[in-house]
Amino acid sequence: MIVEGRVSCQDYESYSSQPKVLYTDRIMESTKRFRDLELTAIKTERARLILNSAYKLYLESGIAHVEMKHIASEAKVSRATLYRYFPSKLNLTFAVLKQVATDRMVSKYRVERQAFEGNGYEKFAQFVDQIIDAYRKFPDFFRFTAMVENHYGSQLPAQEQAAWYRQLYPGLFLENTPQLFLEKGQQDGSVRQDIDPHLYLATVLVTLSAVAEQLAINPETARLTYDVASPDLLLETAAAALLRALRPSEPPTDRPSEGIERT
Repeated sequence: MIVEGRVSCQDYESYSSQPKVLYTDRIMESTKRFRDLELTAIKTERARLILNSAYKLYLESGIAHVEMKHIASEAKVSRATLYRYFPSKLNLTFAVLKQVATDRMVSKYRVERQAFEGNGYEKFAQFVDQIIDAYRKFPDFFRFTAMVENHYGSQLPAQEQAAWYRQLYPGLFLENTPQLFLEKGQQDGSVRQDIDPHLYLATVLVTLSAVAEQLAINPETARLTYDVASPDLLLETAAAALLRALRPSEPPTDRPSEGIERT
């Protein structure tokens, strides 16, 4: 206790026995924290540089013709550094796919999807519009996915490849929100009752992504092959047909057809 401004021996001994945090220790901790943050930022930026370099080379030359040494040279890092970040070309390729999808599309379309309005059919139609919009704005992404599937499709076991894609596209297309739109449509009467929402969503994704990839590979060849004014019409027509098939059937009419006399 303190008596007339003095500290008793007992209080002094108690104070002396407590651990002290020195000012220099705080400076060292702060410096270490700053250096850790700086190192993390450097690693993140280097990884992004490697991914961007790989994407550029893949689009220019094709996955089969690009080796890890080419990517290291483009990114201006050593091969040892490259392998520390990505242990194989397969890991690097799928990391590129994930980065492109996440940076350019996932957040944008996920936010938009939460603001959809209307009945179940109208919300699902807006989701289909997102797929068309993604093709129009990011054709290189669909060309790259076609490259990945062509190069690794026969090399990877089906389960492993499916696992990769499920990790890559959460929030973009592979999620349950569009399925909920279909289920809502069945509840409000805007979508046919005789479809399986999960199966129909999968069919839409497979169909439209396949058409988008085919067009993205060489749109001019597609235009000439199918003799259409614009290759985009092929994707738009496929989407319209899939949406039209969702509508409940019109009830039969009792009115006679024109030109046929009822007896």
